[in-house]
Amino acid sequence: MNPSNRVNPMPAAAPPPPPAPSGPPLGSKLTPVDPMRVIRKHMLWIIGAGVFGVALGFGLNMMFARFAPQYEARAYIEVLSAPGDPEDVTVEGRSNQEEFDRFRNTEGYKLRQSEILQSVLKHTEIKNTQWYRSRQKLTPGAIERDLLEILSVSTPRETAMIEVRARTRSRNDPSIIVNHIIDEYIEQNRKNMISEVGENEALLTSRRNTLQGEIDLLEDQKNALAQKTEISEIQGTFHETELSYQKLVDARNEVAEMVTSARNNYQSLIAARDQGNVEYTAEEELRIRDDGVIRTINANINGLKQELQIALERFGPGHSVVRNIQYRIDAAETQKEFVRQDLLRKFQDAIISGAKSELARQEATFAKLTEDLEALKQRRAELNAQLRDYKSYEKQLADKRQRLAETDTNLTRLRLLSERKDATRVVIRGRARTPDTHVFPNLKIMIAVSMFGCVGLVVGIAFLKEMLDSRIKSPADAKLLPPNNLLGVIPDAEEDPSGGGQIELAVHHAPSGLIAESFRQLRSEVVRKLDQRHFKTLMITGCSPHSGVSSVTTNLACSIAANGRRVLVIDVNFRRPALAQLLDVDNTAGLGELLSGAASLEQVVHATSIDNLHAIPIGHGDDHILERLESEAFSQALRRLEGAYDLILIDAPPLSIVSDSKLLANRVQAVLLVARAMKEKRGLVSRLIHQFGSGKAELLGLVINAVRTATGGYYRRNFEAFYAYQNGAEAQSPAANGGRSRKRARQTADT
Repeated sequence: MNPSNRVNPMPAAAPPPPPAPSGPPLGSKLTPVDPMRVIRKHMLWIIGAGVFGVALGFGLNMMFARFAPQYEARAYIEVLSAPGDPEDVTVEGRSNQEEFDRFRNTEGYKLRQSEILQSVLKHTEIKNTQWYRSRQKLTPGAIERDLLEILSVSTPRETAMIEVRARTRSRNDPSIIVNHIIDEYIEQNRKNMISEVGENEALLTSRRNTLQGEIDLLEDQKNALAQKTEISEIQGTFHETELSYQKLVDARNEVAEMVTSARNNYQSLIAARDQGNVEYTAEEELRIRDDGVIRTINANINGLKQELQIALERFGPGHSVVRNIQYRIDAAETQKEFVRQDLLRKFQDAIISGAKSELARQEATFAKLTEDLEALKQRRAELNAQLRDYKSYEKQLADKRQRLAETDTNLTRLRLLSERKDATRVVIRGRARTPDTHVFPNLKIMIAVSMFGCVGLVVGIAFLKEMLDSRIKSPADAKLLPPNNLLGVIPDAEEDPSGGGQIELAVHHAPSGLIAESFRQLRSEVVRKLDQRHFKTLMITGCSPHSGVSSVTTNLACSIAANGRRVLVIDVNFRRPALAQLLDVDNTAGLGELLSGAASLEQVVHATSIDNLHAIPIGHGDDHILERLESEAFSQALRRLEGAYDLILIDAPPLSIVSDSKLLANRVQAVLLVARAMKEKRGLVSRLIHQFGSGKAELLGLVINAVRTATGGYYRRNFEAFYAYQNGAEAQSPAANGGRSRKRARQTADT
C-alpha cells in the first residue's frame, strides 16, 4: 500500500465548532436514583434487616414485658338523653344531638376534675395500691397530677358511652382506681341533683302562692264591674259587629292580594315587552306554529332543504347552485322569524290589555270594601271602649291561671324527676375488671415497629449512599452533566455471552453479540454527526486510565470498516500503547519513527486482517516525541491521510492526567469522550467537557463503557430484550440470572 499515491487535495474547511457551554459544571451533590434499582441492589441487606428487626422486636417485647409492663382497666358510663315526660321510664332516642354531645363531653371533663380526684385519693383502698405507695413521698398535688397522667377519659364516636381508662405497672391497681373514680363521680352527681331539686322546689312553691293571691283579687274586681253595667247585652252586639268587621277585613285582604297580583302581572308584562323578554306558553307557541303563513313558509323551507341535499350530492359544497339554494333557505327562515315575531306581538298586546282591565276591576272592588270597613270600624271602636275594662280583667285572669297551671306542672315534674334513678342522666354500664394480660408491650406491634424501623434504616442508608455517589453508573447519570449528547452505551464484557467475557475486537470476533450491536449503534451516531459536519479526524480519549479507550477505538473502527468505509487508526498513547497488540500489526515502524523522521508515512501505515482497516502503531520514540505532536510534520501527515481515508480515528491517552490529548485537540476536528461506568465521577467528566470549549476540536459526544444491567433502568430492559430476541424466547442477561443464560446465548439461532 502506498498512501502517497492516494493523497488528495485538502478537504473543504470544516465549519467552526459550536461555542462551549459557559458557567461552572452542572453537577449535583445529590444524585437522583431509581428506587427499584436501589432496592434490587440491596435486597439481601433489606431482607437481613427485616429478619433482624423481627428478632429485635421479639427481644424488646420480652424485655419490656419483664421490666416495664403496662396494665390497663376500663369502665363505661352511659349518658342518657333528657326524658321528655317524667312518667316515661324509657331513655331511648336523642332529642337534640348537639345538646347531647355537649352534655356528654361536659360529663367526661367532670370525671377529671380536681374535686373528684382529691376525694378518690382519700380512700383507704387507693392508698393501699402499689401505685400510691410508690408516691407517698410526693406532695398531694404531685400525686394528683400523676393520677391525671395515668387516667384517660374518652367519648367514642357514634355511641352514648364515656370510656374511663387507667394504666399502671401493677396488675390490680388500674381496676381499683377506675372503679373508685366512677363511683365518686356518680355520688357527686347525685348530691348535686338533690341540692338543685330542693332549691327549685322552694322557688316554684313561692311563685305558686303569689299567683293564687293575684287571681283572687282580680276575680273580686271583675264581678263588681259586671254588676255595675249591662255587660251581657253589650257583649252580644259587639260580637256581631266583630264578626262582620272580621269578614270585611278578610274580604278586603283577599281583594288587596288580588290587586297586588294584578298590578304585578300588568307591570311584569309591560317590563317584559319593553325588554324583549316575554315568555309564551306552549299553547301560544302551538297556535303560532299552526298559523297558515308559518306553515306555508315551513313547507317552502322543507322543499328548499330537499333541493339543497340534491344539489350537494350533484355539485358538492361551494357550488353556485348550492349557495343560491342556501341563500333562499336563509331568506325563508328570516321571513318566518319576522312573521312569528309579529304574531307574538299581537298575542302580547292582547294579554296586556286583559291584565289592565283586570287591575281596574280589582281596584274598584278594593275601594268599595275599604269604605264599608271604615264605617264598621267606627261602630266597633264605640263598643270596644265599653268592653275594654271588662276584657282587661278577663285577660289578666286567664294569664294568671295559665301561669299557675304551668307552675303546678313544673312542681309535679320536678318531684317525679327527683325520684327517678336516672335523674342524673348517667349510669354505670360496665365496671373495671382486673386485666388478664398487659397492654404494653404488644408483640405484634413491637415486631412490626422493629422490623419496619430496621428495614427503613437500611433502605434510608442505601438511598443516601446512592444519592451521595457521584459516579456515572448508568446512562441516566449523563443527564446530570452539562448539555452534551450521549452517543452510545457499551455493556460490560460479562454481559455478552458470545464474546467470552472479552471486549477486544468483539465486533470482528462476535458480530452477532450484544457488544457488537452496541458498537453498531454507536457507529451510526458517530458517522451521522461526522458526515453532517464534514469531519474526517476523530480523537477518542478517556476521562481517566482504564476507561477502555483502545477497545472502544478498535471496535468502532471495525464497525465503520465493515460498513464499507476506509478507516485508519492511529495510536498516540506513548505511555501505554495497545493498538499494535489489539490489531496484531508490526510495531517496528510507527508514529514515533514518523515524527522523528526515521520512517516515511508509507512505512508506518500497516494493513490489518480486517478489510478496509489500516493502523499506525506507536512504534518507538525518543524523549522528545511528545513535543513533536505539535509539529508541522504531524499536521501535514494528518492532511495527507485525510485525503486517503474516509475516517481517521486517533487512540489518545486519558485526558485528566496527561496533556497529550489536550495538544492533539488542536490538530483534529472532533473528539469522542469515553467514561467507564462505576468509575468516573460526574464532577470530573463535567470538568473535562468544559475543557473543550476553547479548543479547535468539537466535542462530538460521550460514550459510557462497561455498563452492567445490575444498574437497572431502561438499558437493563434493552439488554434483556436483546437476549430474548436472540434466543427466540423470554430470557435475561447473564448478569441478571447469574450467567445461566450464557450457555443459551451461545446456542442462538437468528430469526
